Amino acid sequence: MKKRLVRHPVRISSGLAFVAGVLAVSIVADADVQRQILAIAVASISTFAIGGLVWRRGLSVLGVAAALAGTAGVLFALVQAVTRPAFFTQQIELVPGLLGLWVLVAALVPIRLGWERALVDTGTGLIFVTVLIGGVVQGISFAMILAAGILTILAWDAAENAISVGGQLGLGAPTIRGELVHCTASCVVATGAIGLVYLVNGLGIDELPFTALLALLIAGVALAVASYR
Repeated sequence: MKKRLVRHPVRISSGLAFVAGVLAVSIVADADVQRQILAIAVASISTFAIGGLVWRRGLSVLGVAAALAGTAGVLFALVQAVTRPAFFTQQIELVPGLLGLWVLVAALVPIRLGWERALVDTGTGLIFVTVLIGGVVQGISFAMILAAGILTILAWDAAENAISVGGQLGLGAPTIRGELVHCTASCVVATGAIGLVYLVNGLGIDELPFTALLALLIAGVALAVASYR
């Protein structure tokens, strides 16, 4: 009997996308209380993802239970994010990132076929909002905002690759080598973008948050275009 082609996002690239997103948020939300809340959210989102994958394998009761437990954990983390940090700026900085990570994972489970790309765009967009808030409101350093922004773009790129490869070859195909090659190529392009931004920054322009953000956007566009050539 011919094996059915399962056109879901492939796992390696999906995992890399989530890791890159978590690192991006953790760079910007660097207060101890923010890191604690992020750890709760990451554990809960991972539980949510496991539940979704188990549900996709046909174990409905167990999968739904795990997904609901993960959802409850994420909601708890969101409540903590708006109540525990001492400063309002820390609250508004963390919440979009947590929501973005949750939506990104929901896209890659996936919770609904056909919604993957829209959810990836939404999730990484929310993570990027956290990066923007960190630069505009918190005034984090040029290096930190650049690193967080590049990681957000790499998360988007890895997620898009997971969807594309899964849609073309299916979930069970031997895709690990190709996924790792794509990831390596994206990291090389990202390194080049970082070098370009530092070159521009070294021209003597004052190190202001908006300058860093402008350079980050240029680097992001360059990486996005290069990834789809």
